[in-house]
Amino acid sequence: MTKDALDELIVEEEKGADVDLLADILKNYLRLSKSGEILFESNFYDLTEFKKAMLFILSRKAIFVKKLNNKMKECVTQKEISEKAFIPHKNVSKVIKRLKNFVIEKEKGCYIILNYNLIKCKKFLEENSEHKKK
Repeated sequence: MTKDALDELIVEEEKGADVDLLADILKNYLRLSKSGEILFESNFYDLTEFKKAMLFILSRKAIFVKKLNNKMKECVTQKEISEKAFIPHKNVSKVIKRLKNFVIEKEKGCYIILNYNLIKCKKFLEENSEHKKK
């Protein structure tokens, strides 16, 4: 089969996460322990609930990719987002709805950020870095 210019645009759908991009997104906000615990930096707590939820979901992706905790799934529940990302339970569904319109997908009752949306997350954090919670 002859290759043409459009062939350069075609990629494998199941391509894994771009670990360099994922690390670049997370590095200013958190660290991960070897056992898979998320250790938030102090500036994480100044972020909006939307950004906290996004970063928490991305941190679970990183834990999953690096196999730091075999008991932990990549996808997260609303309860986990509330408890682990420090978002009041009453606000989580609103945050999830906004994230669903932007970068997350619901999968088997929990939420993930698909690999192709990593660049969207990075751009959002860069473009909105001056917007902190009120």
